Amino acid sequence: MSKKILITGGCGMIGRRLAAILKKKRYNILVVDNLLSKLKPLKGINFKKIDISNTKSLESAFKKFKPDVVYHLAAIHHIPTCEIKRSYSQKINILGTETILRLAEKYESKKIIIASSGAVYDWENTSLSEDKTKTKPMDNYSLCKFSNEIQLKLWITRNKGKGISARIFNSIGYDDPNSHLLPDILKQINLKKNINKITLGTLTNKRDYIDAEDVAMALYKMINYSKKQYDVFNICTGKQHSVKDMISLLEKILKIKILVKSIKSKKRKIDRVSQLGNYKKAYKELRWKAKLNLEETLKKYIIEQKFKKINL
Repeated sequence: MSKKILITGGCGMIGRRLAAILKKKRYNILVVDNLLSKLKPLKGINFKKIDISNTKSLESAFKKFKPDVVYHLAAIHHIPTCEIKRSYSQKINILGTETILRLAEKYESKKIIIASSGAVYDWENTSLSEDKTKTKPMDNYSLCKFSNEIQLKLWITRNKGKGISARIFNSIGYDDPNSHLLPDILKQINLKKNINKITLGTLTNKRDYIDAEDVAMALYKMINYSKKQYDVFNICTGKQHSVKDMISLLEKILKIKILVKSIKSKKRKIDRVSQLGNYKKAYKELRWKAKLNLEETLKKYIIEQKFKKINL
Protein backbone atom coordinates (compact mmCIF):
# COMPACT_ATOMS: atom_id res chain seq x y z
CA MET A 1 0.00 0.00 0.00
CA SER A 2 1.36 3.42 -0.97
CA LYS A 3 2.05 6.03 1.67
CA LYS A 4 -0.76 8.45 2.44
CA ILE A 5 0.45 12.03 2.07
CA LEU A 6 -1.33 15.17 3.21
CA ILE A 7 -0.25 18.52 1.74
CA THR A 8 -1.35 21.75 3.40
CA GLY A 9 -1.27 24.63 0.93
CA GLY A 10 -1.36 22.01 -1.81
CA CYS A 11 -3.02 24.34 -4.32
CA GLY A 12 -0.31 27.00 -4.03
CA MET A 13 2.48 27.63 -6.50
CA ILE A 14 4.79 24.98 -5.01
CA GLY A 15 2.15 22.72 -3.49
CA ARG A 16 0.35 22.06 -6.77
CA ARG A 17 3.61 21.07 -8.43
CA LEU A 18 4.49 18.76 -5.56
CA ALA A 19 1.01 17.20 -5.71
CA ALA A 20 1.45 16.59 -9.44
CA ILE A 21 4.76 14.79 -8.87
CA LEU A 22 3.30 12.64 -6.09
CA LYS A 23 0.30 11.80 -8.26
CA LYS A 24 2.59 10.53 -11.02
CA LYS A 25 4.44 8.43 -8.44
CA ARG A 26 1.06 6.94 -7.43
CA TYR A 27 1.00 8.12 -3.83
CA ASN A 28 -2.33 8.43 -2.04
CA ILE A 29 -2.70 12.22 -1.66
CA LEU A 30 -4.99 14.60 0.19
CA VAL A 31 -4.61 18.31 -0.49
CA VAL A 32 -6.02 20.87 1.94
CA ASP A 33 -6.05 24.54 0.98
CA ASN A 34 -8.21 27.60 1.65
CA LEU A 35 -7.93 28.65 -2.03
CA LEU A 36 -7.02 32.25 -1.18
CA SER A 37 -4.31 31.98 -3.83
CA LYS A 38 -7.11 31.77 -6.46
CA LEU A 39 -5.33 28.74 -7.96
CA LYS A 40 -7.67 25.85 -8.70
CA PRO A 41 -7.25 22.33 -7.27
CA LEU A 42 -5.62 19.82 -9.61
CA LYS A 43 -7.88 17.35 -11.34
CA GLY A 44 -7.74 13.77 -10.10
CA ILE A 45 -6.36 14.62 -6.65
CA ASN A 46 -8.36 14.33 -3.43
CA PHE A 47 -8.99 17.87 -2.18
CA LYS A 48 -10.69 19.57 0.75
CA LYS A 49 -11.17 23.32 1.10
CA ILE A 50 -9.89 23.98 4.62
CA ASP A 51 -8.14 26.89 6.29
CA ILE A 52 -5.53 25.62 8.75
CA SER A 53 -6.97 27.95 11.38
CA ASN A 54 -10.21 25.92 11.20
CA THR A 55 -9.25 23.27 13.75
CA LYS A 56 -12.49 21.32 13.56
CA SER A 57 -12.42 20.85 9.78
CA LEU A 58 -8.71 20.12 9.81
CA GLU A 59 -9.09 17.46 12.48
CA SER A 60 -11.90 15.84 10.51
CA ALA A 61 -9.56 15.54 7.52
CA PHE A 62 -6.75 14.06 9.63
CA LYS A 63 -9.09 11.62 11.36
CA LYS A 64 -10.50 10.29 8.10
CA PHE A 65 -7.29 10.25 6.05
CA LYS A 66 -4.68 9.41 8.74
CA PRO A 67 -1.63 10.57 6.74
CA ASP A 68 1.72 8.81 7.03
CA VAL A 69 3.55 11.92 5.81
CA VAL A 70 2.55 15.58 6.12
CA TYR A 71 3.93 18.32 3.90
CA HIS A 72 3.14 21.59 5.65
CA LEU A 73 3.35 24.35 3.02
CA ALA A 74 0.38 26.54 4.01
CA ALA A 75 1.45 29.96 5.27
CA ILE A 76 1.26 33.71 4.80
CA HIS A 77 4.24 34.17 2.47
CA HIS A 78 3.96 37.80 1.41
CA ILE A 79 6.63 39.69 3.39
CA PRO A 80 4.88 43.12 3.52
CA THR A 81 1.69 41.41 4.75
CA CYS A 82 3.67 39.65 7.47
CA GLU A 83 5.02 43.03 8.60
CA ILE A 84 1.74 44.95 8.41
CA LYS A 85 -0.48 42.20 9.84
CA ARG A 86 1.97 40.81 12.36
CA SER A 87 -0.51 39.14 14.73
CA TYR A 88 -2.53 37.66 11.87
CA SER A 89 0.51 36.18 10.15
CA GLN A 90 1.76 34.74 13.46
CA LYS A 91 -1.66 33.21 14.07
CA ILE A 92 -1.59 31.41 10.72
CA ASN A 93 2.12 30.66 10.48
CA ILE A 94 2.84 29.70 14.10
CA LEU A 95 -0.45 28.69 15.72
CA GLY A 96 -1.62 27.05 12.48
CA THR A 97 1.58 25.01 12.40
CA GLU A 98 1.04 23.97 16.03
CA THR A 99 -2.41 22.70 15.09
CA ILE A 100 -0.93 20.65 12.24
CA LEU A 101 1.67 19.16 14.57
CA ARG A 102 -0.86 18.36 17.28
CA LEU A 103 -3.11 16.54 14.81
CA ALA A 104 -0.14 14.71 13.28
CA GLU A 105 0.69 13.56 16.81
CA LYS A 106 -2.88 12.51 17.59
CA TYR A 107 -3.34 10.56 14.36
CA GLU A 108 0.17 9.09 14.39
CA SER A 109 1.79 10.55 11.29
CA LYS A 110 5.33 9.26 10.90
CA LYS A 111 7.01 12.17 9.14
CA ILE A 112 6.52 15.91 8.70
CA ILE A 113 8.24 18.08 6.13
CA ILE A 114 7.77 21.83 6.63
CA ALA A 115 8.45 24.72 4.30
CA SER A 116 10.92 26.96 6.06
CA SER A 117 12.93 29.75 4.43
CA GLY A 118 16.45 30.84 3.59
CA ALA A 119 15.49 34.05 5.41
CA VAL A 120 16.07 32.37 8.81
CA TYR A 121 19.84 32.70 8.35
CA ASP A 122 21.91 35.51 9.77
CA TRP A 123 22.62 38.37 7.38
CA GLU A 124 25.97 37.23 6.00
CA ASN A 125 27.38 38.14 2.62
CA THR A 126 28.54 34.56 2.03
CA SER A 127 27.08 31.24 0.94
CA LEU A 128 24.53 30.18 3.58
CA SER A 129 25.03 26.63 4.84
CA GLU A 130 22.69 24.49 6.95
CA ASP A 131 25.42 23.20 9.27
CA LYS A 132 27.71 26.23 9.43
CA THR A 133 25.75 29.48 9.13
CA LYS A 134 24.04 30.87 12.23
CA THR A 135 20.31 31.48 12.21
CA LYS A 136 19.05 34.94 13.11
CA PRO A 137 15.50 35.94 12.08
CA MET A 138 15.29 39.66 11.33
CA ASP A 139 11.66 40.15 10.31
CA ASN A 140 8.25 38.73 11.17
CA TYR A 141 8.19 36.20 8.33
CA SER A 142 11.59 34.70 9.15
CA LEU A 143 10.66 34.71 12.84
CA CYS A 144 7.58 32.60 12.04
CA LYS A 145 9.58 30.18 9.90
CA PHE A 146 12.28 29.81 12.53
CA SER A 147 9.57 29.16 15.12
CA ASN A 148 8.18 26.43 12.85
CA GLU A 149 11.57 24.69 12.84
CA ILE A 150 11.67 24.69 16.64
CA GLN A 151 8.06 23.50 16.80
CA LEU A 152 8.94 20.59 14.51
CA LYS A 153 11.93 19.63 16.67
CA LEU A 154 9.68 19.54 19.75
CA TRP A 155 7.16 17.38 17.88
CA ILE A 156 9.93 14.91 17.07
CA THR A 157 11.03 14.81 20.71
CA ARG A 158 7.49 13.98 21.79
CA ASN A 159 6.68 11.47 19.07
CA LYS A 160 9.99 9.97 17.93
CA GLY A 161 8.88 10.65 14.38
CA LYS A 162 10.99 12.10 11.59
CA GLY A 163 11.06 15.67 10.37
CA ILE A 164 12.70 17.90 7.78
CA SER A 165 12.84 21.68 7.56
CA ALA A 166 13.14 22.70 3.90
CA ARG A 167 14.73 26.14 3.77
CA ILE A 168 13.34 27.36 0.48
CA PHE A 169 14.96 30.37 -1.17
CA ASN A 170 13.24 32.76 -3.64
CA SER A 171 10.86 30.66 -5.73
CA ILE A 172 9.66 31.67 -9.19
CA GLY A 173 6.56 30.35 -10.96
CA TYR A 174 4.21 31.87 -13.54
CA ASP A 175 1.28 31.29 -11.17
CA ASP A 176 2.80 33.05 -8.15
CA PRO A 177 -0.22 34.48 -6.28
CA ASN A 178 1.89 36.99 -4.35
CA SER A 179 3.10 40.35 -5.61
CA HIS A 180 6.76 39.35 -5.55
CA LEU A 181 9.46 40.96 -7.67
CA LEU A 182 8.92 39.23 -11.03
CA PRO A 183 5.11 39.52 -11.13
CA ASP A 184 5.48 43.20 -10.17
CA ILE A 185 7.91 43.82 -13.04
CA LEU A 186 5.83 42.05 -15.68
CA LYS A 187 2.61 43.79 -14.59
CA GLN A 188 4.26 47.10 -15.46
CA ILE A 189 5.53 46.04 -18.88
CA ASN A 190 3.72 46.55 -22.17
CA LEU A 191 5.28 44.20 -24.74
CA LYS A 192 3.98 46.40 -27.57
CA LYS A 193 6.34 49.15 -26.43
CA ASN A 194 10.05 49.04 -27.23
CA ILE A 195 10.85 51.14 -24.16
CA ASN A 196 9.12 50.59 -20.81
CA LYS A 197 9.39 52.70 -17.67
CA ILE A 198 8.76 50.91 -14.38
CA THR A 199 9.16 51.58 -10.66
CA LEU A 200 10.67 49.19 -8.11
CA GLY A 201 12.24 49.28 -4.65
CA THR A 202 15.90 48.51 -3.98
CA LEU A 203 17.77 47.46 -7.13
CA THR A 204 21.08 46.14 -5.82
CA ASN A 205 20.01 43.49 -3.30
CA LYS A 206 20.75 39.94 -4.42
CA ARG A 207 18.70 36.77 -4.07
CA ASP A 208 19.03 33.09 -4.95
CA TYR A 209 16.10 32.58 -7.35
CA ILE A 210 14.83 29.07 -8.04
CA ASP A 211 12.18 27.59 -10.33
CA ALA A 212 9.06 26.34 -8.49
CA GLU A 213 9.24 22.93 -10.19
CA ASP A 214 12.81 22.48 -8.96
CA VAL A 215 11.57 23.28 -5.45
CA ALA A 216 8.78 20.70 -5.74
CA MET A 217 11.20 18.02 -6.87
CA ALA A 218 13.47 18.71 -3.91
CA LEU A 219 10.51 18.33 -1.56
CA TYR A 220 9.57 15.05 -3.23
CA LYS A 221 13.10 13.72 -2.73
CA MET A 222 12.68 14.20 1.03
CA ILE A 223 9.97 11.55 1.41
CA ASN A 224 12.33 8.61 1.64
CA TYR A 225 15.22 10.37 3.36
CA SER A 226 15.73 8.67 6.74
CA LYS A 227 19.38 9.15 7.66
CA LYS A 228 18.51 11.42 10.60
CA GLN A 229 15.47 11.85 12.78
CA TYR A 230 15.57 15.58 12.05
CA ASP A 231 17.42 17.42 9.32
CA VAL A 232 17.52 20.72 7.44
CA PHE A 233 18.07 21.23 3.71
CA ASN A 234 18.52 24.36 1.62
CA ILE A 235 16.48 24.43 -1.59
CA CYS A 236 18.39 26.87 -3.77
CA THR A 237 20.57 27.13 -6.88
CA GLY A 238 23.84 28.33 -5.37
CA LYS A 239 23.74 31.46 -7.57
CA GLN A 240 22.43 34.90 -6.69
CA HIS A 241 21.27 37.81 -8.83
CA SER A 242 20.38 41.43 -8.19
CA VAL A 243 17.22 43.16 -9.38
CA LYS A 244 19.36 44.87 -12.02
CA ASP A 245 20.56 41.44 -13.20
CA MET A 246 16.95 40.27 -13.57
CA ILE A 247 16.03 43.40 -15.52
CA SER A 248 18.95 42.80 -17.90
CA LEU A 249 17.87 39.19 -18.49
CA LEU A 250 14.27 40.26 -19.13
CA GLU A 251 15.46 42.88 -21.63
CA LYS A 252 17.37 40.12 -23.43
CA ILE A 253 14.47 37.66 -23.42
CA LEU A 254 11.69 40.14 -24.29
CA LYS A 255 13.87 42.21 -26.65
CA ILE A 256 12.75 45.49 -25.12
CA LYS A 257 14.34 48.28 -23.07
CA ILE A 258 13.30 48.55 -19.41
CA LEU A 259 14.03 51.82 -17.60
CA VAL A 260 13.78 51.39 -13.82
CA LYS A 261 13.25 54.04 -11.17
CA SER A 262 13.80 53.11 -7.53
CA ILE A 263 11.15 54.67 -5.30
CA LYS A 264 11.01 54.87 -1.52
CA SER A 265 7.45 53.53 -1.16
CA LYS A 266 8.48 50.18 -2.66
CA LYS A 267 11.58 49.73 -0.51
CA ARG A 268 11.32 47.40 2.47
CA LYS A 269 12.25 48.81 5.86
CA ILE A 270 14.01 45.55 6.69
CA ASP A 271 15.76 44.00 3.70
CA ARG A 272 18.96 41.97 3.61
CA VAL A 273 21.61 42.80 1.00
CA SER A 274 22.45 39.22 0.04
CA GLN A 275 20.84 35.79 0.32
CA LEU A 276 22.88 33.10 -1.39
CA GLY A 277 22.21 29.46 -0.60
CA ASN A 278 24.50 26.45 -0.58
CA TYR A 279 22.83 23.35 -2.07
CA LYS A 280 25.72 20.88 -1.57
CA LYS A 281 24.08 19.08 1.36
CA ALA A 282 20.87 18.50 -0.61
CA TYR A 283 22.92 17.17 -3.52
CA LYS A 284 24.94 14.85 -1.28
CA GLU A 285 22.05 13.46 0.77
CA LEU A 286 19.08 13.74 -1.61
CA ARG A 287 20.85 13.58 -4.97
CA TRP A 288 19.06 16.78 -5.92
CA LYS A 289 20.09 20.05 -7.49
CA ALA A 290 18.20 22.67 -9.46
CA LYS A 291 17.92 21.98 -13.19
CA LEU A 292 17.29 25.54 -14.36
CA ASN A 293 19.34 28.70 -14.01
CA LEU A 294 17.65 32.11 -13.71
CA GLU A 295 17.59 32.88 -17.44
CA GLU A 296 16.03 29.49 -18.21
CA THR A 297 13.50 29.96 -15.42
CA LEU A 298 12.52 33.42 -16.69
CA LYS A 299 12.06 32.12 -20.25
CA LYS A 300 9.88 29.30 -18.95
CA TYR A 301 7.92 31.68 -16.72
CA ILE A 302 7.16 34.08 -19.57
CA ILE A 303 6.09 31.31 -21.96
CA GLU A 304 3.82 29.71 -19.34
CA GLN A 305 2.30 33.05 -18.37
CA LYS A 306 1.70 34.07 -21.97
CA PHE A 307 -0.11 30.89 -22.90
CA LYS A 308 -1.58 30.22 -19.43
CA LYS A 309 0.06 26.83 -19.69
CA ILE A 310 -0.31 24.42 -16.77
CA ASN A 311 2.04 21.49 -17.28
CA LEU A 312 0.66 19.40 -14.44
